[in-house]
Amino acid sequence: MVVLVLRGHAVEGRSRLTSLLARFPMRSGRDPRAILYARAFEATGRLAALQGDLETGRSLQEHALSILEPTQDRARLLTVLEGLAFLSLAFRATTTVPVPTSIGA
Repeated sequence: MVVLVLRGHAVEGRSRLTSLLARFPMRSGRDPRAILYARAFEATGRLAALQGDLETGRSLQEHALSILEPTQDRARLLTVLEGLAFLSLAFRATTTVPVPTSIGA
């Protein structure tokens, strides 16, 4: 993703990811490719946020989080939470970021 932003291709990257997610929707919550879908939603959300579309970015990041919660993949959960924290700072809001129970204390 860093390469896409540095070279100015964030719009194209977001467009392609959005197109792929629409073309190949997740079949169920137990789809074996759930982590792949979550990564795609997370990346699309970050690209949206970098383009100033904070509402869409947050929505996509939250969707990625909802897909990842059942997997208990801590590393990827933390990556999505980092993206949500960035968005919270961008919003300058007092809203809280949802923390999955699998990461808590």
